[in-house]
Amino acid sequence: MPAVGGSVLNFDEKHELEASIMDGKTLKTGAVTGLTTVRNPVCLARAVMDRSY
Repeated sequence: MPAVGGSVLNFDEKHELEASIMDGKTLKTGAVTGLTTVRNPVCLARAVMDRSY
C-alpha cells in the first residue's frame, strides 16, 4: 500500500504533519492533516482507512 506523509512549519513555527494512504486493490483511502501531537501520522491514516466505511 502506498503511503505518503509530510511536515511543515505553521504560522506559529510549530510542526504540522499530514499523511495519506490508499489500498489499490479495494480503492479504500485514509488521510489526516494538521496533526501536532501524533508521532506517526501514516499509522493514524491507516487506522482511518481501516475503520471508515
